[in-house]
Amino acid sequence: MRAETILSRWLEPLTDFMHAKRQRALLDVVGALMKGRRLWVTALGRALPGPAKFKHRIKRVDRLLGNHRLWSECQEVYRRLACEVVGPSRRIVVLVDWTYVNNTEAALVATIPMSGRAQIVYAQVHSQKRIGNRAVQRSFLERLQQVLPAGRQVIVVTDAGFGRSWLEDVTACGLHFVGRLTRNNTLRPHDADQALRVHDLFAGARIKPRSLGRCMVTRDRPIEATVVVQRMKNKDRHRSKFTTRGLNPNSALHECYKRRAHEPWVLACSAHELSASCISRIYASRMRCEQAFRDGKNLRFGLGLGHVSVRQTERLHVLLLLVALALWAASLLGCLGEQAGAAKPLQANTVKTRRAFSVTVLGLLMLEHKIPIPVSRSRLRQAQSLFRQQHQLLFVA
Repeated sequence: MRAETILSRWLEPLTDFMHAKRQRALLDVVGALMKGRRLWVTALGRALPGPAKFKHRIKRVDRLLGNHRLWSECQEVYRRLACEVVGPSRRIVVLVDWTYVNNTEAALVATIPMSGRAQIVYAQVHSQKRIGNRAVQRSFLERLQQVLPAGRQVIVVTDAGFGRSWLEDVTACGLHFVGRLTRNNTLRPHDADQALRVHDLFAGARIKPRSLGRCMVTRDRPIEATVVVQRMKNKDRHRSKFTTRGLNPNSALHECYKRRAHEPWVLACSAHELSASCISRIYASRMRCEQAFRDGKNLRFGLGLGHVSVRQTERLHVLLLLVALALWAASLLGCLGEQAGAAKPLQANTVKTRRAFSVTVLGLLMLEHKIPIPVSRSRLRQAQSLFRQQHQLLFVA
């Protein structure tokens, strides 16, 4: 069966509530994005199939991005996508972070960690001036609740840049959090009389995660959370004199990031039943959202969102939805190809002990080279099950 037919089978249930013409246009543009790996309007138009001239294909993409009805339907597509990604899991880990889209706009993105990557399940675009705005982030949490399946335990994972107000809002929404505390935060264990500074715990940190039990975190309006301390192994990485963009890595901002990267983790978690190793493993998955950002934004390794010159917020919303659908479909196609043994002929080396590239890249390569795959309904279900298992492994003791 051709890859295009398989993609239609996966994507049509997510969009079958739309008008038939709008649904067909959306699926065609997602397929064009996966083939061309370029997200700007002209590149999408040129990658569209059909006998029409390029200018008419480009206008078709432009009309889709400017469709007011599609703008209002994005959340329903995200809701159906989240249900497909999560499956029957009773616990859901959601990674939330800000990322720059262009010189003026930024996106607040929720992703679900998978094997080496994270799948986008919801995103909002705002002006860069509103990064960290509490009202924006609270509204995002409320929308995220509507997107995720009901009746599940949701654990929201964020880095140290999200402060106490974020943890309060997560708790108020009925969700759990795993967050990193900064060196200047304070905490007080239940069996202690005096509060401690977080940096006082650094000296006693070990590679094996250690739980301090339930603590009251922050001095003003304290929050009860289980605190875990862990020192990470030295990865023996050496930075070059300049970054790829020509920036001096010895600037004050880079020094701050460097110091924080070498500090032990002091993690706060509101799900008290989780073990210290499970909390550490959940937070360690946070970097997978950065891989998802690269898959969407990078021109060389991803889909080129960072090079799009669109300024209208609603159009950027649609572009992020296209990225989410394309990466999800590519990952499922890659899982299917891995089962069928399609990875080995496409890799550039003879490594047999592990996969040479991610399932997302494998799916994109299969679509690019039009590799046929023997497919049955059971194999399609197995590919979806394999994709979901990578998320469930986070909770294995």
